[in-house]
Formats: sequence, C-alpha cells, structure tokens
Amino acid sequence: PVNLHGAVEQSCDVYFYEMGRRLGIEAMADVLTRFGLGAVTGVDLPKEPDGLVPTPQWKRATR
Repeated sequence: PVNLHGAVEQSCDVYFYEMGRRLGIEAMADVLTRFGLGAVTGVDLPKEPDGLVPTPQWKRATR
C-alpha cells in the first residue's frame, strides 16, 4: 500500500484517482479550491489564466 507521501514521491496516479473517487466531486472541489487551485498564483506571469476546478454545477452548465 502507498500512503500520500509515497504517492506524491512516486507520482502514483492510481492513488489520486482512488482518493478522488472516495472523496466525491464536491469535497474534492472544495479541498482543491482551498489549496488555491482554480485561481491565479499571484506570481508575475503575463496573461496567466485562472485555473479550473470542475464542480457538479460547472459540469451541468457545460454539457
């Protein structure tokens, strides 16, 4: 079994797929947003786009 540290260290995609499946899309979107994903970094990068954290509402709106 791989723990979080090992999954990051080994770039273990399956670990993160399973974590996402267990968390569910809403909890995962909440955590990712709290970590700052989906927003500009604040670093001086010309034309830096904000990212996208898909939510159930986003998915319904883009179908």
